[in-house]
Amino acid sequence: MSCFGKSFPQEVTNLILGMRDSEAEYKKRLARDRFLTDLENSCLDSWVDEIPQGPTRVDDPEWSEHVRATIEYSDTTWAVYAAWVRAGHGDEWFFDES
Repeated sequence: MSCFGKSFPQEVTNLILGMRDSEAEYKKRLARDRFLTDLENSCLDSWVDEIPQGPTRVDDPEWSEHVRATIEYSDTTWAVYAAWVRAGHGDEWFFDES
């Protein structure tokens, strides 16, 4: 890789290219997080029970059934959603801050 007619050492080139890949992965992960947050909040709009809390909310049978019914018509899968929740993601509604 070169810039202004000067070549970078190979390790610098690899670092720069790796940062580009990291940025692409970050943007992909950010888009996925936003999509899943929106999906989950959409499910919450039609939810009438107490809001399930924390990373174990996917273990709540009623919530799981409710979300699975929505996911069936979306661009993701239950496995992706469940892994995302278990990793601690989700909107503030799903985390008791008291």
